[in-house]
Amino acid sequence: MREESSLPPEILTFGESVSHETSLARGKLAAGAFFVLNLLVLGIIGYLYAAGSAVAIDSIRAMTFRTGVWLVLFLGLAWLDRGRHAPGS
Repeated sequence: MREESSLPPEILTFGESVSHETSLARGKLAAGAFFVLNLLVLGIIGYLYAAGSAVAIDSIRAMTFRTGVWLVLFLGLAWLDRGRHAPGS
């Protein structure tokens, strides 16, 4: 039986994908997908904020932070994966 964790589901999903044999490819794909989705949501709430809707500036800050974290994770995994597809490896 799986232990309950207090971590968000995104972190657990990302962590589980890293633990498999194809961890870099799957982790890079997952981090890239989460980055794109967070960027999309950031764009939407940024537009709503600029249009004067009831969006708190803290929401913009939080989404900017989350989007940045996923970008760093994606770039880190891409950097680790850089040599796997090079000729002769």
